[in-house]
This record gives sequence, structure tokens and C-alpha cells, in this order.
Amino acid sequence: MVDLIAINRKYEKIFKLLDIILIFAVFIPILLHNIILTLAIITGGFYLPDFYWNLISDIYPVFIAIYGFILIFSIHFSKKGKTKQIKDFALTTFGKCLIFGGINTAIVFVIMLIFNYFNWYSIFLLFSLIFFIFLEYNIYVFDGMFNLKLRKAKKLKSNEKNDDALILFNELENENYEYPSLYYGLGLIYIDKEEYDKALEYFNKLNNLETNLKFQYDKDLCNHAYEHKAYSLHELKRYDEALEAIDKALVLKDNNDWSWNEKGYILYLLEEYGKSLQFFDKAIEINSTNQYAYYSMLSS
Repeated sequence: MVDLIAINRKYEKIFKLLDIILIFAVFIPILLHNIILTLAIITGGFYLPDFYWNLISDIYPVFIAIYGFILIFSIHFSKKGKTKQIKDFALTTFGKCLIFGGINTAIVFVIMLIFNYFNWYSIFLLFSLIFFIFLEYNIYVFDGMFNLKLRKAKKLKSNEKNDDALILFNELENENYEYPSLYYGLGLIYIDKEEYDKALEYFNKLNNLETNLKFQYDKDLCNHAYEHKAYSLHELKRYDEALEAIDKALVLKDNNDWSWNEKGYILYLLEEYGKSLQFFDKAIEINSTNQYAYYSMLSS
């Protein structure tokens, strides 16, 4: 069986390294060159020592070659990556290439405008800048981590507009937008609708994603998903499965008072009152303001 999580971690390291190279071997050197050039213009001339121009002529092509390699590499894996997570790593790096390219182009364009060097090259720079902005907008708004539709759906859910949120979540699902927060949002909506079997379907999808533990916030999200999965199962009176789910939640995050409270409540429903009190105590130890744990203790 292919270990997709290990593959994701490998490519995460690769793209983090490329991001560092992009910043320190491309963006910062080119930015410094533009600053030096601007200062030379402002001080009344273009005179810079010959060794500087010789150095730039030697290493500038290296900067461009590195930039081009990272750009092509990220484009390739954003289309051909083995997993959705790898594609996202590549897409993020590609976006950074566009940001750095756009910033550099904007600086050069502004310099030319300020000092009246408006010619065909400056027009080319202007259209290049527009192209950079267009690509950046499309990548991050429609395909990348900052999907506006997903953000809007989550906001509607938080404002308890479940029907409107469900429409957007379903649209994203139909677009094969496989993200943990999408499945989590759908699961919560179906819990609110008391359609617990349907909620379980989405919490299972979330926790089955090969990328689900990639980032710390995903780890927290999976903890909450197992927690809500346990809640759905106990509402369906499938108590043994509920205990299994809440134990997985506690493995992921053992300082979540709600998880301890949920385990105590499941044991309470199983009429194991002595054991349930131990878990209510633990919930209160972690968070003394957890009123549900106090209420459950009194019920026990």
C-alpha cells in the first residue's frame, strides 16, 4: 500500500526548500538590485562601479534560471502531483513566484514612470504586471487555499444560515474540492438537521483524507470531527462505535475538555456512572467553566 502521507511530507519539505531558495536566491537579490538602481537614478546618474555591473551580468542570469526552474517545477506538480496536497504545495509556490515576479515588475515599471522612461518596454512591463495580478487572483480566489466560496459557506454556517451554506458546500463538493473543512462544515450542517447518518458520511470522509494530519489546524479539525462523529453515533445509539471515535479524538488531542466530556456522556448513556464521572472530572480539570460537564456529573 502506498504511504500517501509520507509522500505528502516529502513534497512538503521540497516545496518549503524551494520557497526559501525563491526568497533568498531570487527575490531579495533582485529587489536589492532594483533599490541600488533607483538610488543611482535619484542621486543624479547611473554611474555604478564596473565591478558591480560585471557581477550583475554574471549572476543575474542565474537568478532568472532559478526562478524559471521553480516556476516550471511548481506548474508541473500543480497539474501532475500525485495527491491533492502536493498540487496545493506546488500551487502555493507558483503563487509566490507570481507575487515576486509581480512585485519586481511593478518596481521597475514605477521607476520608469517616475523618471519618464515610458517606452515599449514599460508598456510590456505594465501588461506583464496585469497578467501577474490576473493569474494570482485566479489561483488564490478560485483554486487555492483562500477559496472565497468556501470562506463564504463557512461564514454562512457560523451565522446559522445552514440552507445557504449547504448550497455552497454542495457546489464545492461537486467540483471535487476535497478539503477537510468542507467535509467538516457539511457534517455540522447535517448534525443540526439531525440527519446523523449523513453527518457520519462526511466526518468519515474528513478523517479518511490522506492529507488530514498535514497541518496542525487539520489535526485540531480531525479531533473535532471524531468528537462530532462520536456525538452522531451516540444519537444513533451506536455506543461502542461512539467510544471508538471519541478515543481517536483523544489520541489526536488529549487536552480538549469537550472530548473528555463526550466520552463521559457516552459512558453515562451506557449506565457506567462510576467511569463516566472520571471523564467529567477530567473535562472540568481542563476547563473549569465547562458547565455541561458539571451538569452531567449531577445527572450521574
